Amino acid sequence: MSSTKIKKVFKSSFVSNSQTTGWLKNHAVIVQDNLISDILHQDKLPKDIDQTHKVINLGKVFLIPGLIETHAHMHCAGTKDTFKLATSENNDSLLIRAAKNLSTALYSGVTTLRDLGSKNEIAFSIKNSIESNIIKSPKVILSGTPITTTAGHCHFFATEADTKEEVLKAIRKQVKLGAEVIKIMASGGGFTPRSNRYKAQYTSEIIKAAVVETERLGIPIAAHAHATESIKQCVDAGVKHIIHSSWLSENSENGEDYDQKTTKEMAEKNIWVDPGGGVTLLRRENAPDYQMPNWTSTDVSGDVSEKDPEHDNRRTEILLDMYDKGVRFLGGLDVGMAHAHFDNTPATAWFTVENLGFSPWEGIQSLTNNNAEGLGINNQVGNIRVGLNADLISFEKDPSQNIRNLNNPNSVIQNGKILKFNHKLVSDD
Repeated sequence: MSSTKIKKVFKSSFVSNSQTTGWLKNHAVIVQDNLISDILHQDKLPKDIDQTHKVINLGKVFLIPGLIETHAHMHCAGTKDTFKLATSENNDSLLIRAAKNLSTALYSGVTTLRDLGSKNEIAFSIKNSIESNIIKSPKVILSGTPITTTAGHCHFFATEADTKEEVLKAIRKQVKLGAEVIKIMASGGGFTPRSNRYKAQYTSEIIKAAVVETERLGIPIAAHAHATESIKQCVDAGVKHIIHSSWLSENSENGEDYDQKTTKEMAEKNIWVDPGGGVTLLRRENAPDYQMPNWTSTDVSGDVSEKDPEHDNRRTEILLDMYDKGVRFLGGLDVGMAHAHFDNTPATAWFTVENLGFSPWEGIQSLTNNNAEGLGINNQVGNIRVGLNADLISFEKDPSQNIRNLNNPNSVIQNGKILKFNHKLVSDD
């Protein structure tokens, strides 16, 4: 028996081109099942197209690829009390919260999301629910629990592993459960009491062993690394994704120790860095009194104000130097952390344009084709191009003119299915 192919045409006044660098005016995206089969000027469409396809006129909107979030924690609230909730809610509450968070992300335009640290009991149950069409969600790429030291960063939803043997066993366990990426906490972090962002959590030998093991298993590894010491370890070991890369050091008056030699090595090894600047922007705008907690007596952050404009200026200078030396950036928000809600992903593009000085189109790319390339899924998503998944979102105002227009899409299409149309949710397309 032959199945009927679902064919659709999405008309839009403006469609981003196949490289996401400019607009195609009055074009139509033709979709068969979940894939883009053609992109034509509306005048080139067959006269009887409405007889063979379902035609949807999106109107005078700006159509771009669905957004890709590379750094999320699905069970975390994103509120100012997110730490309290993450450490006190039971798994039933966390499951409900995770489902709600992912739905929020989807309707805000995120059609693909990489979760870099959630309880195994939450993450894999949620993925099963997505695959069974029980909940609405972006396509998810999961790590499950991150790997950390005993009492280390995010230990309350991580696998604690101290020795090389324990870390390797933890990696294998995650792969056995279905993890598609491994997350390791190479340094302490601000989200965890008694965790020191300025120090490495593991030895170089253990980080190297983790990389070798993930390569053997054919799975990527991403490392949380604030401390310069931990960044150097990750670069030396060949970790492909470094999260934060804050260059923190206790041996500096301003708490930073940026190393240009290590940065050059990053570029040579094609290591991607996720600086997470969007969450800083959100905190500056929405929580001006927010200060990263000073959890330990040796953490110098109590004497270094991260709200000082000079801190932001130094961070910008460092990131631009890294970029000039050839380091590629992933656009990840750290969604779920304090003041990073699941509809805030566009803030990464805002930061890229407003703080780093990139063009609006580069800001859009930071959450579309750039992230797709970094995650190795650019043969599936990231552009509006023939053969890719029909993940599309539209805006009433042009985000290439004002990057802040990249917010709250009026329509969301995932795999060719309309989920939101003219700001109204669609239950059955």
